[in-house]
Amino acid sequence: MNYLVMETHPSYAILLDEEGRFVKAANLHYQVGDTVQEILELKIPTAPRAKVLRPLFGFVAAAACFCLVFFGYYQPNFVAHGLLRLQINPDVLLTISRTERVLDLKGLNQDGGDLVAGYDYRGKSRATVLEELIERAIQMDYLSDGDRVAISVDSRDIEWKEQEQASSLQQLEDQYGERIVITVGLSESETDADTSNSQELLQVTIPITLPDPEESGFAPAPDSSAVQDLPSPVTSNPSVRGDSGYGDSGYEERIDGDSAYEDWEDEQERDEDENEDDEDDEDDEDD
Repeated sequence: MNYLVMETHPSYAILLDEEGRFVKAANLHYQVGDTVQEILELKIPTAPRAKVLRPLFGFVAAAACFCLVFFGYYQPNFVAHGLLRLQINPDVLLTISRTERVLDLKGLNQDGGDLVAGYDYRGKSRATVLEELIERAIQMDYLSDGDRVAISVDSRDIEWKEQEQASSLQQLEDQYGERIVITVGLSESETDADTSNSQELLQVTIPITLPDPEESGFAPAPDSSAVQDLPSPVTSNPSVRGDSGYGDSGYEERIDGDSAYEDWEDEQERDEDENEDDEDDEDDEDD
């Protein structure tokens, strides 16, 4: 390949190759405008990457792979997303993933435990488990023509809950709608039990304990019967108010507010005058 010398420097030269690229090469006494074929190209060193970042990049890549596996495959298939309850006479509860995989199955009463005993649900979908449980209930004489089956779905995901409930109802209607009655929600027996429990709760009487008067600091109210037994005050004169009990002293206050002291003085003066008259009469007799 031919190179055209474009610039020259003491230690290097800038050359232009046939493809239009600029190349930095050692200056072997080149002159500007020379055409050469053999050059000694100089490589531009690149800054080395920090070794500290290599473990971080590995950790980030591992975390990204884990999130991809967990949220993309594991969580939708192996993490519980809702519950489906099947009520015949046996009462059965299914734990379902987002992709309708049955993760757990248990009976809620004695008949439900007998229905699911020995049944392998692992790796099966919700539709398959529902169909097989209905068939087992028919074979075990738990379900016959004209009986009622109730289904209910519970989940925090409201949209998924409504969709799952509608699809389960549609599946059972298509397969058994002509033989049995399919309803959504709790069965009548369950509803009656809830109603009776609520009525029992309404009839509960809560006792109220009064606080101790000594602990609360309030004295008890006086007994009215004890007050009625107290003797009534005795007054010497019913017409006198505020009598002190000394009715014979002559100092009692009358209704009009006047004192009886003046009348008592008049009586004393009359007695003295009578005594003086008696003494005068005795002196006259002596004379």
